[in-house]
Amino acid sequence: MKNSIKKINQVRNKLKNKKPIIGTWLQIPHIDIARIVCNYSYDYIVIDLEHGSGSIHDVSLLSSVINSSSSAFFARISEENFSSVNRLLDLGVEGLICSKIEDSNILEDIIYKTCYPPQGNRGYGFSISNNFGIDDIKKTITFKPFIAAQIETKEGYENIENILNVKGLDCILIGPYDLSLSLGIPGQFKSKKYTSCLKKIIKACKKNKKACGIHIVYPNEKELKNYIKAGFKFFGYSMDTSAIKAGLQKPKIFK
Repeated sequence: MKNSIKKINQVRNKLKNKKPIIGTWLQIPHIDIARIVCNYSYDYIVIDLEHGSGSIHDVSLLSSVINSSSSAFFARISEENFSSVNRLLDLGVEGLICSKIEDSNILEDIIYKTCYPPQGNRGYGFSISNNFGIDDIKKTITFKPFIAAQIETKEGYENIENILNVKGLDCILIGPYDLSLSLGIPGQFKSKKYTSCLKKIIKACKKNKKACGIHIVYPNEKELKNYIKAGFKFFGYSMDTSAIKAGLQKPKIFK
């Protein structure tokens, strides 16, 4: 728990000081992939429980590696596991990326589940998160996991102000593919309709003093730098699957 508090405080302090947070995603829940990724000192490493091949049963294995690294351990969760927030946190998850948030009530309910009474309804039990009861309970119950809400639909975009006003929210993370799909322009990231939407989300985040982030699906430092210049501060940078695709392309001389 002491290490978790330290890592999440580091992430929050970097955002407070307007420094970019750069994390990466795991879609393949293999412990050896986690070991490799842990060598690169990302601010956080997230297991993708929405589109990845992993499940809640893989979380404790990955936490055994990631929790002992310098990276915070996040889980990207979808509607099917919003109700399992308490369980994920018990298994060592230190932050949540909540997909397709479209209204404030859903986000409030998720955050309520992450807090111990009287702020929430999270139950206390011996688990990985508190070193099976060895950690001091007073420190354990004050820990607040990092919360990022994903804006991936037109509805979420239209309700951005209400979502940003939810107490306990740390930042917004744009899901580019789903957002473009919802806007009727799938994958058209240079479309005026899409870029205008991004600008309005950034403006709303600045107004409400919340960091705005985006997922960069393929490793691209130029794209990362451009987004930083545009005002983004929180990044999902690539994934194990897209990095493997990029690295294993057949050499052009053999094509």
